[in-house]
Amino acid sequence: MEWPSGGAGSSAAVPDGSSDATTTVLRLNAMSATFTFAGNFDAEPTPSILRGFSAPVKLEVFPPLSNEELLHALAHDGDAFTRWEAAQTIAREIMCRVVADVASKEWSDPTVVAAAIAADAAFAPFVAAARGVLESAVADDGRVDRAWVEEALSFPGVGALVQRLKPIDPLLVHAVVKARSISHWSPYDRVRVVNAVP
Repeated sequence: MEWPSGGAGSSAAVPDGSSDATTTVLRLNAMSATFTFAGNFDAEPTPSILRGFSAPVKLEVFPPLSNEELLHALAHDGDAFTRWEAAQTIAREIMCRVVADVASKEWSDPTVVAAAIAADAAFAPFVAAARGVLESAVADDGRVDRAWVEEALSFPGVGALVQRLKPIDPLLVHAVVKARSISHWSPYDRVRVVNAVP
């Protein structure tokens, strides 16, 4: 079901909570648009942005999606691209925070970087969501494609991080990216189900 935005500065009616529709496409075809959600909803709507990689763009969302919204998208969104983007965003934000956190520490020791990653407040919930994704793949319940799992949980590389950081310490960024492969913090090892996938 599609509901066009109408135009710049306009508002568009969105189905209320009594509708049988579970999704609505909101077209952003102007610099500004207002969408009003009316009715009784069990929970606040969670945006599912650029579903199906519908446009090859870089989209900045203000305010950014919260970690809870990203975790919800990773765990429940029906669109593979949206789930992949949620996983990448969570991982990228964790790694960017770790770059800032360990900059004044002895970051040449990979265990220091790995410990900072594991201590990040978003890391444990991310591992829990990754566990659900991997267990779904192991169960072969049709919710996730096994090949997609590897892509979704492959953490961003140096290029993705340097686009978000200013100033850039290339050696530190490389150390954080390298630390992601240390077994005691890798989501694959933490959830301990990846080896069960045939």
